Amino acid sequence: MFALEFQGKNEMKMPGFESIRQSGQPISSIDSNNLYLGELCQALATTKELNISGHIFVPREFLFHQLEKYLNTSLLRYIHLNNEQQQQPLECPRRPSEMLAFLSAQLNALQHLDIFYNFDLTRLFNDTLLQQSQREDAQGNETLAEIYSKWYLEVLLRKASTCHLLYSEHMQSFVNNPSLDTPINNNNSSTQLFRAERFTDSRELRSLSQIIGPFGIKFMEEKLVWHIASQITELFKIVREHNEQLHIARVNYDKPEKLKEIVTSLSTSLDSPSGSGHKNEKRSTNTTHGISPLDSMLQRVIIIGEICAFRDMLFSALNDVLKQRAPFLINSLSSLINSPLDELQKINIGEACAASGFKLDVDLALANAIKQQANTNGLDDPNEHYKISCLLIVFIAISLPHLALNPQSCYKAYQK
Repeated sequence: MFALEFQGKNEMKMPGFESIRQSGQPISSIDSNNLYLGELCQALATTKELNISGHIFVPREFLFHQLEKYLNTSLLRYIHLNNEQQQQPLECPRRPSEMLAFLSAQLNALQHLDIFYNFDLTRLFNDTLLQQSQREDAQGNETLAEIYSKWYLEVLLRKASTCHLLYSEHMQSFVNNPSLDTPINNNNSSTQLFRAERFTDSRELRSLSQIIGPFGIKFMEEKLVWHIASQITELFKIVREHNEQLHIARVNYDKPEKLKEIVTSLSTSLDSPSGSGHKNEKRSTNTTHGISPLDSMLQRVIIIGEICAFRDMLFSALNDVLKQRAPFLINSLSSLINSPLDELQKINIGEACAASGFKLDVDLALANAIKQQANTNGLDDPNEHYKISCLLIVFIAISLPHLALNPQSCYKAYQK
């Protein structure tokens, strides 16, 4: 009472005045909105369905579908837009760890809603994340798996193919090439430097595996395998165009002078129509006329190695996540793989191993992709396919000294 009288005389608010209520009714808008929402949830929870003008309305199912739609939309909006200015899109998507933190925040908010209005929160998140692991969601929009697969394959690995990024076996991630750092602009006042390890280290890939799950990793793996098979098909085309020279190198492997002449001819030849022969090819960056067959072959082999390294990183991250989430299942599958089974029996469980992040000696998905593209390009004869494969190995062998002379192949301790 003294505080109120003092305030009236001096017309100033004393500390704690906002907590004084004149009546039992809420006085703040936040309190009133919270009370109204709580009463609305309790009213809707009293009945399972409402009969309105001959139509049956189920509040719980309606809320479930609206929350599912909202969750899908919020994930897509958050991955693309800047946090400060929501109308400006980001040049690259948000890191998987940021998306996982955003998803956890959404889960906490919906758990508070579940206190007032009980609904199947587990089914909501399972359905939403299952949609995000496919190519499109229920509304026909892009999913997180589609967005990340496009960005990793067409942006990050493309930078790696142009030597802007290097694969560090020690760090198990891609790192920036110090001599070719790539700046990016995220609509901020200053230009930031793109750091590949912020997207490819073990923590980020584990977060990606938790978001899109085994189905999403399998979706990304299928795209990676398709590009590997496409590069191998282009390598076969180069080998078939220079069949005679490679055959001479194969039978004269003990004649250095003859091999030197062949390598010189393959290094100086400028006619390489196979570089742009594949109409769906998006991975190669040196597929222009004027590049020698040897350089074209080395570039494609490097691209294959980069994709395989990234694929192994995805498998390792998925396996780490599943060991925490389903240890008994993973341990049983690991015991089956390490058991004394022949290779044919292990091939039968190849898809289960790939879905769990295990790597077998025989890559069934890659073998099927290569076989399918070989049949499409007229290499259905096993003998011809074997001959071309042997000549490809010869081509790679005689090109290794040329690769070793490349300045980008020089070992630098600070890049490890």
